[in-house]
Formats: sequence, C-alpha cells, structure tokens
Amino acid sequence: MTTDQTAADAHRARMQALQAEHRKRIKAAQHPERGLVLVHTGNGKGKSSSAFGVIARALGWGHDVAVVQFIKGDWETGERQFFSGFPEQLQWHTMGQGFTWDTQDRDKDIAAAAAAFAKAEALLTGGEFDLVVLDEINVALSFDYLDVNDVLAVLERRHVRTSAILTGRDAPDALAGYADLVTEMREIKHPFQAGIKAQQGIDFDSPLSGRNQSPAGHRLLVAICAWSWLCAVCYSPSVLWCLRITAKQRRSPSAWSVSITVPINTCCALLARSAYGRSRQTLAAA
Repeated sequence: MTTDQTAADAHRARMQALQAEHRKRIKAAQHPERGLVLVHTGNGKGKSSSAFGVIARALGWGHDVAVVQFIKGDWETGERQFFSGFPEQLQWHTMGQGFTWDTQDRDKDIAAAAAAFAKAEALLTGGEFDLVVLDEINVALSFDYLDVNDVLAVLERRHVRTSAILTGRDAPDALAGYADLVTEMREIKHPFQAGIKAQQGIDFDSPLSGRNQSPAGHRLLVAICAWSWLCAVCYSPSVLWCLRITAKQRRSPSAWSVSITVPINTCCALLARSAYGRSRQTLAAA
C-alpha cells in the first residue's frame, strides 16, 4: 500500500467518524416548541447584514417576515430596495431617527425607540410572522432608551411561530443569556480605519453619501428639476415675445415684462443650475 493510499484511508476514516457523531447529535436533537431568539452583537461589521441574509433565507421558504429598525433613519439602502420586491411576505418599518450622534436629542431618541418597540411588540405577539428582525435594538438598550426587562417580557410572550433576531453592538448580558443563539462579530480589520469610504453595495450606505438621499429628498430634487425646466420652457419665449413687441413699437419694455418675466427666468435658471449640480453630486458621490 502506497503512502498516498494510506493517507487517503486515514482521512476517510476520520470523516466517517465525524459524520457518525454529527448524525448522532442530529438524531438526539429535538424540534423547538416555538420560534428561536437570535442575537447578533459585537463591535465588528456584519450584524445587520447577517440578519438580512436570514431574511432572504426565510423569504425563500415562503415565510412571512417583518423588520423594525430602531436606529437607522429613513434613507435609501440596497437591502431595503431589494426586499421591496417581496411586498406580500415582508413588512419593513424604519422608525429610527438616524445615528445617535446625529440626533443629539435624548428625549427624541427615547420617544422613537418606544414607538419602534411598540410596533415590534405587536409584530412579535400577533402571530402573523415567522421571523421578526429588531435591527439595532441592542444599541437602544445600551443607551438606556429601552428597559431590557421589558424587551425580555415581550420576547417571552412572542407567538409560538415567531422567531426573533436582535442586532446591534453591546447586547445586554440578560438578553444574551435568554437567547437561543448569540453571535459576536469581532472587528479585526476595517477599511474605514485605513481612511476608505463606505462602498455602495458592500457597506451599509451612509446618510451623508450623495447616493443615499432619503426618498422624500430624492422626490424633492426631481420635482425641482421638473419645475425649473417647465418654467424655463414657458417663460423664456414670453420674454423674447415681449422684447420683440416693444422693439417693433420702438419703445422700452413694459414694466410688467421687466418686473415679472425677467425675475421668474432668473429664479428658474438658478434653480435649474442648483438642481443640476445636486444631481451631478449625487451621481458622483461614493
């Protein structure tokens, strides 16, 4: 028997032993009587991203899913745009006010967290969902916006069909002790520490990025562009017409033509230029 053959046989024997042990543990495991509680915490990247991956898996099996975002504000993200394609299976509730260092208003943050938690309680206990994700609730807990005992009480009252994922760094020990699964994301290396900006499609989009306007802000920009173009089309010919008529009559332009049409065109030009510049910044932003 060759050395290679001996090594192959030894490897096969080890894998067979591992397979037998794994199958033994699977056979001994029991099906839970209710949904599970998962906690994604730690200072590393990937807590919410992992939860979104579980959402994709659940949707793939035809499950009903709900998301409540406790911190992140109402700006466009790639995951939200993607999951909007599942309106029959997924409810998405963004109820945060943005990063805590941006709001700088503790009372406002507490009120937002309380409203988000009320929504989460209804989703967890209503029996309509197989999975409810409480995104960044751990951050709200770490800042004492919510009481961990209240959160545990609602988790205990969750419907038997409903699993829950709670994300965010600094998860309280009491929550970690209650959960069925706790994963800690540990940062070893991060591009931001090297001065690299967040990348669209890789990182969570920042509200400061030009590509990350809120839906309302995007609609406002489109409206300004459209209005500016319409006004320019409508009023520019009126100015030329006024000037042509006054030239034929060999008299100076009338007061109304100067005081109304010219300022309107000036404003339209400024708005169009501003909107165009903003559009270019949006497309060029990283």
